[in-house]
Amino acid sequence: MGTLLTSILLNTVAPILGTLLTGLFSWGTVESVKFVKTKTKNEQAAAAVQQVGDIIQTVVDELNQTVVSTLKAPGEKLNSGAAAEVKRRAMEKIKQQLPEVVAKTAEAAVGPINAYISSKIEQAVGVSKTLTPAAATPGNITELNGSGR
Repeated sequence: MGTLLTSILLNTVAPILGTLLTGLFSWGTVESVKFVKTKTKNEQAAAAVQQVGDIIQTVVDELNQTVVSTLKAPGEKLNSGAAAEVKRRAMEKIKQQLPEVVAKTAEAAVGPINAYISSKIEQAVGVSKTLTPAAATPGNITELNGSGR
């Protein structure tokens, strides 16, 4: 009687258990693939945003050295018209240097790329103002570099 019951249970339970394990394995495989795709996409977005930031910083530094320094006297500010023109030129140069695929990837992560670039230009200009020769003493350059620059 015990052998018959065991046989019936195995014939009934084994297929059900096999189906459950197959389904669980399939679900786990699908979730693993989703995780890897998401992680890869996030890493690509982070790299694109970093590349955009690097281009912005390079252009802002270049324009500060070549254009801004000739438009203003030491210790003075640019007038609003000149500042707007320099920013327009920065936007133009950044868009020329920025690969389209990088712009699209970054835009998926940060939203409208033009607004992002505009904000990052302002941020880069603000940081560069803190590094003027009068402010650039050995102690605070290290401090500024340690805070993300």
